[in-house]
Order: sequence, then structure tokens, then C-alpha cells
Amino acid sequence: MGGGGMGGGMGGGGMGGGGPPPDGLRLQYKAANTTADDIQIKPHFKIVNDTQDNVPLSDLTIRYWFTRDGGANFIYNCDFAPFNCIYTAGTFGAATGVKADMYVEISFMPDAGVLVTGDTTGEIQARLHTQNFTLVNQTSDYSFDPTKVDFEEWTKVTLYSKGVLVWGNEP
Repeated sequence: MGGGGMGGGMGGGGMGGGGPPPDGLRLQYKAANTTADDIQIKPHFKIVNDTQDNVPLSDLTIRYWFTRDGGANFIYNCDFAPFNCIYTAGTFGAATGVKADMYVEISFMPDAGVLVTGDTTGEIQARLHTQNFTLVNQTSDYSFDPTKVDFEEWTKVTLYSKGVLVWGNEP
């Protein structure tokens, strides 16, 4: 299932010849599952483009930071994306930070399209669970905030452009 990952691309990409990452990209988050102990984590996202340029989604990646709570293998599902879930991929990586020993990185394939200046991606609905649907406790997760039931900017989820952090704070 390919996917951009953190290595993105050097050069081109259709906007500005591979210069510095665009200022003005923001990430909004809401917790679609606010239950502390559950078998699924459901972070939803919107990427906002306040830059002067159209941005290929394939240049961007999102990271959601959490703790594995003893769960061995996590699985990423996309439940909905306006540009079609088949153009997203989720990969997991190890983290070393406060309230995070793991992250999911959501990347977009070229067919996901372009985020037009002044627009948002619309709602991207992610769902994470262990292979055996074991119980996880979200209260210990860096990116989780059960008060965010509507989309809000949240700096504990991170957005990258061509592998460079452009929004949020890593744990």
C-alpha cells in the first residue's frame, strides 16, 4: 500500500521547486471516541491550507501519538476521507516521549489530490485498534483529548510537509 512516509520528496511536488515547507498549514482534531477504555481509538482530522499555494496531499503526513497499553500489533483503518480512503495509508512507529511510545503516521497517495489554498481537506476519519481488539486506555495518550468533540486546532497532533514538522509539538 505505499505511502509518503517521512521521506517525502526533494524538489518539485508542484509548488515552488522544493523550497522550505509552507507556513500556514494547520491541523484540526476531534476525538470521535471519547471513552477512556475502549477497543478502538478514533482520531479525526482536517488539514487547513492558509498558504498562498495549492499543496499536494502527497507532500503531507499526520502523526497521532499514543501508548500501546500492552497491545502488540496495531491496525490502521480509514473510515472516511472526502478524496477516498484508498488514497491514505497508516504506518506505525516507535516513539519516545511523555505519554507516547507509539505513533500512527497517516500519509496520502498522489491520487488524493491537492489541498487548494484557503480550503480544508474535509474530515478524515481514522480508526486504530489492536489486532485482537484488546482494550486500550486513551487517558494516557499524548494526542488524546476527550473535550475535543468538535474540530479544533490541537498542537498535540502533528503535521509534516515533505518530512518537516509544520504544525504541532511532538511529545
